[in-house]
Amino acid sequence: MATQSFYVEDICALKHNPTTIGIVERTLGDVDTHESHPQDQYDTRIKRHEDIPHSQFQKFLKDGIPPSGTVLVSWDADQEIQLIPTVHLQLLDRCLLVGDVVKRNPRDHTSGIVVSTNALCTLSPVANYEDPNKLPPLEIYKAGLLDPKNILVDIPAAELQHSQTLREGNIIIYKDWVGRITDGYDVVTVRLGNGTVVEVEDPSDLEPLLGDYERFEVGDIVRTVKGNLRRGKWVFGSFNPNVEPVGQIVSVRSIRATVRWLFRRLGTPNPATSSAEPPEELETDDLESGEIHVYDKTRLPRSAPDALSTINSYDFTVGNRVRFRDPAGAAMKYDGSRFTSDGIPQGIARRIPRRDTLGFDLNVYRLVQVRTEVEVQWQDLSITPESSTSLIPDSNVEDENEVWPGEIIHTDERKPLDDDNWAYQPCKVGIVQGVRAQDRIAQVRWCPDAVLRYAPQDEDDSFAPATVLPNTHLGTASGSIEEVSLYDIQVAPGINKRRGDFVVIMPSTGSNAHISEPDKLDWFGEVISLGLDGLFTVRLGALDDVRDIKVAPEALTLVFSTDMESDFDDDVDYDEYDSMDEDEMSDDEDVEVIEQRIEYMGNGGEPIEADEDETAWSTEDELESENADTPMTDATPPNAAGAPKQSSVLPTSNTTDPANATATTTATAPAPAPVARTTGMIESASVATTDILSLSTHPNAPPSFAILETSPPPDHKYASDPGPTSTRDLRRITKEHKILSTSLPDSVFVRTYESRLDLLRVLIVGPMETPYELAPFVIDLRLPSDYPSSPPDAFFHSWTDGHGPVNPNLYEDGKICLSLLGTWHTDERNESWNPARSTVLQVLVSLLGLVLVKEPYYNEAGYEARAGTEESRVPSALYNERTYFRSRAFITRALTQAVSGFEEEIRWLYVDRKDGAPRLLDRAVELAEGIIQRSEAEEAAEAAKDGIWRVSKGAVVKLRRQVEDLKRLNLSVDSS
Repeated sequence: MATQSFYVEDICALKHNPTTIGIVERTLGDVDTHESHPQDQYDTRIKRHEDIPHSQFQKFLKDGIPPSGTVLVSWDADQEIQLIPTVHLQLLDRCLLVGDVVKRNPRDHTSGIVVSTNALCTLSPVANYEDPNKLPPLEIYKAGLLDPKNILVDIPAAELQHSQTLREGNIIIYKDWVGRITDGYDVVTVRLGNGTVVEVEDPSDLEPLLGDYERFEVGDIVRTVKGNLRRGKWVFGSFNPNVEPVGQIVSVRSIRATVRWLFRRLGTPNPATSSAEPPEELETDDLESGEIHVYDKTRLPRSAPDALSTINSYDFTVGNRVRFRDPAGAAMKYDGSRFTSDGIPQGIARRIPRRDTLGFDLNVYRLVQVRTEVEVQWQDLSITPESSTSLIPDSNVEDENEVWPGEIIHTDERKPLDDDNWAYQPCKVGIVQGVRAQDRIAQVRWCPDAVLRYAPQDEDDSFAPATVLPNTHLGTASGSIEEVSLYDIQVAPGINKRRGDFVVIMPSTGSNAHISEPDKLDWFGEVISLGLDGLFTVRLGALDDVRDIKVAPEALTLVFSTDMESDFDDDVDYDEYDSMDEDEMSDDEDVEVIEQRIEYMGNGGEPIEADEDETAWSTEDELESENADTPMTDATPPNAAGAPKQSSVLPTSNTTDPANATATTTATAPAPAPVARTTGMIESASVATTDILSLSTHPNAPPSFAILETSPPPDHKYASDPGPTSTRDLRRITKEHKILSTSLPDSVFVRTYESRLDLLRVLIVGPMETPYELAPFVIDLRLPSDYPSSPPDAFFHSWTDGHGPVNPNLYEDGKICLSLLGTWHTDERNESWNPARSTVLQVLVSLLGLVLVKEPYYNEAGYEARAGTEESRVPSALYNERTYFRSRAFITRALTQAVSGFEEEIRWLYVDRKDGAPRLLDRAVELAEGIIQRSEAEEAAEAAKDGIWRVSKGAVVKLRRQVEDLKRLNLSVDSS
């Protein structure tokens, strides 16, 4: 039997004690929860289950990553946080919301979107039915939560509402403004054990005795200090110092709310009074003015003309306090005569009159269990009812090439620039009708009259646009359905919306225009459906009479979505990270990440000893040269241009045994500091596993390192930055040049400039059997004036034209995310830049061995924890295949647009017809054609796709075009 997987916010119970219910807080796979030092987030001590070894638990307390097969659980009633093996847990409910993307199992390629939710709830009353004015002992109260005579079972969520109207996260409308409540302040009234009632002076001094609540609700059992009672406002009775300060909350009244205002209604009938943004804090007078309208997502249209009007959206979870929407009707309905489908009595809803509770409404229930049921629209357009526990969150939801029915997409091709020479307009715009997910093929109906215009985000217009310009018009989807590769289209940003998004309907004209009425809340709503015709269905849930309308997408402006949730969190203070002073770093750390020892030949093969005042890679000759006042023009390092290449740092394709890599050398230098951590380095990774091209053995091979007599090219990222100003700077730079001139790995070429020795341009040929094989990668480096105290500046020349990155560490804007460069935080001091031991060579080895790897998906921050898991196999394969054809485009780019400083090297590597030239272009075509043949082979139709050996049909479509482009380049070379 397969082991049950758990995800964050799952509701679980102990197998041996099903009444002990908890919420999953952290899992191995959810990297967003992996903040280090998790104990800092909880007031109570995290406990260790006895089956978890102490060593694993201590590691978890440091890095925050649960060991494999364990999860962190917050037990609801005991205020206990525990790291526990999943074998001891049973899954009760998976909290899914409208808009969530799900799968049936990790191996599925097809995913679906939750389009409707419902829930069957188990309720326990917060008040004692026998004597609601008497506070029972804590143990009796706790046992009463699951007293069968009080429990109500399988109550539909449609009959319930939250007990508090104003809650954190509520969307509100106030004076033509939409806002979201981020915090609140309440007046809390408590009934003590002797029946007296007091409005406490300071609610923050209340301590919950059952559970751990961010905000108190009716029914909570609390303790406080006596002074908080004595100075309170007494409603019934008076302060008695002999009464224990423990009681039950009987009333919670909001008197202040903090609101983040999101959007103001446009075309308002009262612009003079509604243009000013309301205050950030709303006081009691505002809250009780009747002008605040809380948007209730659970309200449905009274009439149900079609299936859309029955779409539900509920967000109840265990521990919530709820009331019946119709208490009198519930008392009549649940009178003890009704049974569930399993034959279990649903229970009795006993209504407590206010006259029996000193005027307080204690008809409040605590949710002790929820069973969520959902409807899912799958990518093939089918809609099925599902239990939430039969589904899992789709870990590939962030894939930029994933689409679902009803989404607006456009092709990658652009129309010629407008007269203003800056607006971006895609050639074709359409609506997704369905998706064959495993094939990566979408069925699209195009919108022939669409006019979709964007303002580019970047001045060079090289990245995906986001700002939709005025006069955009989608029109109606028409004509036949066309099948297209998912890699030839992208979701149209800005104009698209998702189910569950809150939107403002803009004043507009046209056949689908919605005319807002003065003083009505019909200009704000929630997207509940994406039509296949290009129209979105919006629920006007703030109206007294809720209704659904269809609106053209260009008339909608996004106000809030669940994706924006993190924007409301406090900014992370990265200064809190512990840092090591330079003098705290140990020079003799012996943590090996690279299995190979980098060989330095600049001192006649003698080991390089670290001098007290110098870096570890200083040589005797170099130290001697520092005594001379060397002119800047004479700073050429020895063995530079034309120097014979020594043994590779890494094993070549002909050297599979790491030991052979040093066979031709006379001696090796001490191992350098460990290789840098990438954004998500797998700890066991080693550059020894990378299949490096053996290029130095080819006749007429260009030197791996050379100093060019030309000035830095204008497109060098750092060409305009100031150069070195002293001979000391140049001496340090010379040391780096000596290392690079003798120890570069095969497939890495470095060029610097006689007039700017601090600037480097690097060409790396992608390792074989990776998505990067044979592709050229160009990186600009600069050694700053305080080098080596600071790491080099680095810039990656991304040639993806806004179609997405080729690696999690190589950003489209040129940033290289690497701990060794100081662009990625690491807790391991041995992975950071060390002025005494780190080198440019080490940076290049890290890029080659830990960035350009076989499965770059796991380089994403925190994703190393997913390595080897079932959930990550499909996402990793999809990342590989799109990375493969993106890197093929790098070959075309390098051969059609000159790479300054590497013109001759690129030609020799790819298209030179001389004897002994590697002819990588021919090889790239041959390898790509092999992938196409294997992927299309009949016997491979059902074979697992790894994104390199076999790819999807959609990737084949893209790859075949690229092969034709490469072949045309070959023909043009032959003809010339």
